[in-house]
Amino acid sequence: MLGRLKALAGRPALAAAAPVAAAAPARTGRADVALRSCVSHPELSTWQSGFVREADHLHFTQRRAGTLFAVHRPAPADLPVRERLPQAHFGGVLFPFYGHFLIESLSRLPDIPDDGLPIVFMGLGDTVKDWQTRFFADAGLSRRLHFTRKDSLILVDQLFRPDQTATIHADISSRFIRHTQRLFAPSASRGRRIYLSRRQSKNAPVEHEAAFEDGLRTLGIEPLCPENLPVREQVRLLDEAELVVAVEGSALHTLVFSTTPKRVLVLPRRQTLDLNFVLQFAVQEHLQVQQIHAMARRATTFKDPCSLDVEAALAGVQQAMAG
Repeated sequence: MLGRLKALAGRPALAAAAPVAAAAPARTGRADVALRSCVSHPELSTWQSGFVREADHLHFTQRRAGTLFAVHRPAPADLPVRERLPQAHFGGVLFPFYGHFLIESLSRLPDIPDDGLPIVFMGLGDTVKDWQTRFFADAGLSRRLHFTRKDSLILVDQLFRPDQTATIHADISSRFIRHTQRLFAPSASRGRRIYLSRRQSKNAPVEHEAAFEDGLRTLGIEPLCPENLPVREQVRLLDEAELVVAVEGSALHTLVFSTTPKRVLVLPRRQTLDLNFVLQFAVQEHLQVQQIHAMARRATTFKDPCSLDVEAALAGVQQAMAG
């Protein structure tokens, strides 16, 4: 990973992101979670995640206490067996959060063959989001999927564990990107200029975003609220775009599906761009990524609000477009 970050720092479009590499050693690596509740099988299955912060471990510990995850103990004997599968592939953990879903929940799919065997996902809850159901249907996977519930077991006699090809805060491989780019057919239309708006996002609000959007319209850039659209439709619009502008956020992860070359102007919310985006853009050579630092008040964490310097942000976009 360090070698990739060094190589990335040499790319002019992302040169400003190089300081992220210095922050990487503060993380302790991947977290291994043993899965023995909800899915019962003869061999131990593990899931690796980039969640290594104390608060994240606390979150998953609470989940495990509710028998969703169980570590170093057998599956609860009092739970009924809902399904019995002779063979299945382990799909991973089904995250309800958009960016986490794209990067980690889909990370094992590149190594799952088209053999018709069931794919079992370990849920963080008992509900599969509507947008996730639509995504799997559009990707042609619905008939193979099985999702865990906390009230019953899926008994798997032989569970195949494919490798992870992407892990948050650790690695996003080119093999993962190549797979996601094959999930949806690319759009033939080109030439759109899009801004990925955060105004309908519940987390990390951006102050003065409405004024910024008004200024972007005068530059021929259309604001788009991705939350209102299925993932496949988002991919189509991004494929049609020659320019994408966005304040740092999980909507940028949708670019993992895009195959068409384009310019991407990112406004980091904090001092440096989040490591996940550095890793993603490092293996997407068809994207010309440039950072525009234009925050009047930066966020401290990924969920904190921030405030845009609208004049500086619009000037940065204009300069990048002219260049």
